[in-house]
Amino acid sequence: MTLPTPLYRIAVLALVALAIALRLANFNNVTARTPDEHVYTQQAKAWLSNGHAGLLANMADYESNPATRQYPAPTRVGMIRLVAAAMKWTGRGDDGAGAIVSCAASIASAALLALLGLRFFPPPAVLFALLFNAVSPMQLTMARRAWPDSPVEMLGLTMVYAACEISAGSRRLLWYILFAIAAGAGITIKEYTILPIGICALWILCELTWREALAMIAFTVAGIGVAVWWLSGSVGGLSELIRVATAIPAANAKNAYALEYASGSGYLLLAGLWIVTPVPAVFSLAGLGSRRSRLPGSSTEARLFQRMTIFVLLLLIFAMLLPHWLNLRYVAPAFGPFYLLAGLGFARVFTRCRAWLGGSGLFALAVIVLLVLDAGVDYMRFRGIFVDDATPDLSIKFLLDERFR
Repeated sequence: MTLPTPLYRIAVLALVALAIALRLANFNNVTARTPDEHVYTQQAKAWLSNGHAGLLANMADYESNPATRQYPAPTRVGMIRLVAAAMKWTGRGDDGAGAIVSCAASIASAALLALLGLRFFPPPAVLFALLFNAVSPMQLTMARRAWPDSPVEMLGLTMVYAACEISAGSRRLLWYILFAIAAGAGITIKEYTILPIGICALWILCELTWREALAMIAFTVAGIGVAVWWLSGSVGGLSELIRVATAIPAANAKNAYALEYASGSGYLLLAGLWIVTPVPAVFSLAGLGSRRSRLPGSSTEARLFQRMTIFVLLLLIFAMLLPHWLNLRYVAPAFGPFYLLAGLGFARVFTRCRAWLGGSGLFALAVIVLLVLDAGVDYMRFRGIFVDDATPDLSIKFLLDERFR
């Protein structure tokens, strides 16, 4: 599938515009907020009302009251401050202020995905990825909720972008600095960001000479160090930060919600992807499973695609193995790469089938129509599960209940 460059760019812009329109169109259709969303809102209000003292009061309550440990820790200062800023700028004091943060981050992710695709991927893969990203039930759900996962997704995709540029041979300090900033910001928003940071860091270090690796490590350590220093000052000291952060896994192991809705056999996480976005899930197998010699483009691009494959697989594996992590939100940094790799699988299948049919233009048109129709089905699946049925989360138990309803 080839398109003239101007038409291709217009199509990319149209699909990004579609992603923006769908996120804005569904922003106000949440009928009930989750307890976590209420907690982020209350923490942001405490900051707005009392500043640092309000945050310290939240910390004291979190450490003294076991019931509060079932909810997000007040050490996620980056998210708290973003929600507080949204409240201040918009005048909203409800959970919708946090949803503004999520929606803005999701829109930024759609734009960043387009840039990443245009830079490194063949046109059929990019158009497929942007179409299904626009209607993605996971991303549309997160974009309307006051959760930190959309910002983490955006920062994770930023780190992937930096890693891709370095894989492609760019050694400019800009990419080291961008990666360090995204890593540090992610640490302040949600603790699990350490997973995409670590995976991307290993990816990048495999591409560098030892001197370049030392520079990369120095920038990353500095970025994370600044983030930890800022967090420590915000929550009452480094010892307080470490005590709360290290206690989160134990609190999660006793969390009634996690035990009920995010537990089970690890493969159920893959079942969740199949339930909410089946066609990209199928094509991702072609994107993940092809041999290097069959990858389009240069050997550099082949290596980049392999590294991205490893990134997606490792995030999925961690979520499948960690206790009570069967929630698609927890692999949000993999969403953009997942759709790009699914697009790559689609490009391979499409190219081979078209060759068998002798390059038929009618075949290409039929494929485009089918993809658009299936994207519409994905969007209606989002509306049915998360709007009409008001499913509150992306935890696997909720998704399985929807599958067998």
